[in-house]
Amino acid sequence: MSQSLLSAAYSEEDFQALEATLLASERGRWFLAEHARRRSRLETRSLVVSLERLERFVDDRATAGDAVARELEGITAALVQMTQEIVGPPDPENRKDPFGRIVLEAERASELVASAGARVDEIAEALERQGVEREVADALHAQCEVVREAMTVHAANARRVKALAEILIYARRRLAALAGNVAESEAG
Repeated sequence: MSQSLLSAAYSEEDFQALEATLLASERGRWFLAEHARRRSRLETRSLVVSLERLERFVDDRATAGDAVARELEGITAALVQMTQEIVGPPDPENRKDPFGRIVLEAERASELVASAGARVDEIAEALERQGVEREVADALHAQCEVVREAMTVHAANARRVKALAEILIYARRRLAALAGNVAESEAG
């Protein structure tokens, strides 16, 4: 018979009458005392098992949390190192765009090389006017065009490196925030 059916079949008065009958004899009192002792031991054991399970869960979470925090710290440190290896330390004077100098330096380098290429073009034209073989002048002009194309690629790569640095910085900040959240959840 299920517990709900038993509860419906017997009232509180029925329980009190049965208890009074058991308390009236020595054997009944012994039965009630033994039943209470066994029930208490069973409940205590159940409580101890539950507490042990909770303790293992908390220990496992703390261990996992420590491991996650250490891993996040390691990844963050690697990102900082990688960023500095790629672009050098950030420019402290330019807080809005700490790695913007990469593009500026690439643009300056492109301008210098373009200027040098233009000068080589002028020299090639002057040599041509002085009667140097046309093939020599054409070869110099062709090499200047190669340099211009290379500088275009260089400038585009500088913008890509800057974007990569920004992604690395964002990832480092997010990981640091996650590591902080892990540490806070462990403390709380």
